[in-house]
Amino acid sequence: MKLNKLVLSRAIIPFIIASLLLVLIPCQAFADNEITVYPDSGKAGSKISIKGRDLFLKNVFVYFDTNNNGKFDDGEPAAEREPSWVTGDWRATLRTPRKIQPGVYTIYAEYSYAEDDGIATETYTTNFTVRKP
Repeated sequence: MKLNKLVLSRAIIPFIIASLLLVLIPCQAFADNEITVYPDSGKAGSKISIKGRDLFLKNVFVYFDTNNNGKFDDGEPAAEREPSWVTGDWRATLRTPRKIQPGVYTIYAEYSYAEDDGIATETYTTNFTVRKP
């Protein structure tokens, strides 16, 4: 009887571990879809460091929306980055325009990745406050 319990427990433990790995690993990969900015405020002409993480990306297009219209326009500070294929991390540096009014502006990061029916895009945002000189 003890032998059967031992054999059964040895068979079940690897199954439980494998099941947990299948459930937990994909959840962790999708949990970090965000961007951060440092500093989150500064004067016109300030340098901004932006970083993000997402394991399933092809590329990232980051831009500072100077007119707050929710889309990229020619002349707006922008950068395109390809994440590390190992960690999914990416970094970009932008500089706010020297002639911009104080206020809160949105920084967009557009992620593109392959899906079965083509390329999908997700957009994440964060804010940067331009302070008075």
